[in-house]
Amino acid sequence: MDKIDEIKEKLKELKTLDSKYEIFGASHHKYAFNEPMTLDQLDEFETKYQVKLPTDYKRFLNKIGNGGAGPYYGIHPLSRNLGKFNPENKFENLKLAFPHYRKWNWSKKILDRFEKLKGDEDEEIAEFFDTIFWQQYGKEELTSGSLYISEYGCALRYLLIVTGDDIGKIWFDQRADHDGINPVVDNNGKKLDFYSWYLEWLDKSINEIKKQGS
Repeated sequence: MDKIDEIKEKLKELKTLDSKYEIFGASHHKYAFNEPMTLDQLDEFETKYQVKLPTDYKRFLNKIGNGGAGPYYGIHPLSRNLGKFNPENKFENLKLAFPHYRKWNWSKKILDRFEKLKGDEDEEIAEFFDTIFWQQYGKEELTSGSLYISEYGCALRYLLIVTGDDIGKIWFDQRADHDGINPVVDNNGKKLDFYSWYLEWLDKSINEIKKQGS
């Protein structure tokens, strides 16, 4: 079965099963989608920003919708403004290679030292080091070559890699929890692409609802 048809079929099943929006994030997206993007619109985007979008993600935008139902709080539309609690997508950085292949984080030694400095009793000193911390640990260059495509909550965000060695894979930006930036993998440690990640969410959600009803 074509992956798009499989997604549509499982989405229909999940929407029917989860009529009360019990799956985490479902009450936000309510299994609805924005209008799909045309191939001309997608081609125009790629030409403007000198990048090729991963084929599975591009087909999703064209065949299903430009954002909507999906893992956690749903799939973001392909746009700069992702809402009040999300950073702006820097499309100009998409052509730059994503800088990671393995999980990335600062050492525990550095993180612990900053936590101590940020907890200084002197408010001015604490604020100074907190600012320095996020200027470096949260800098945009660490996610060049990627799109924010989904919000997990509490500033934890999923990335779709569009350039570099891991093109097409899904990564999890966990810097808000000081856990770095990490590839999303299956039970065997294999990195997930967009379709695999999306279908895994569908399968887990369907099973979760069925267990609740059993």
